[in-house]
Amino acid sequence: MFQFLILTIFLLFGAVELFQWLKGVMLPLPIYVLAGAFLAIASNYDRGMGLLFNQAPSNENLMQTAVIIEPQPRVLTAESMESAEASVNMEES
Repeated sequence: MFQFLILTIFLLFGAVELFQWLKGVMLPLPIYVLAGAFLAIASNYDRGMGLLFNQAPSNENLMQTAVIIEPQPRVLTAESMESAEASVNMEES
């Protein structure tokens, strides 16, 4: 049990020292840009990034989310004209 306690204390001390050292490290901007590009490619790889690597894109993640409905032409009838006129007359009063 005593050996485990000593090992834990040394590991915590090492982790704190490493953290303090990493806080002082300044990386140049191109490294951040390259890391961001790598993360973007890695996170979107299954969404069709396979084309960059000569692989066919997978359609398993694609699904239809909306249905396009063609608008129907409005047909004017005598009844629709009368109701439109009635609503205009009500607004004027």
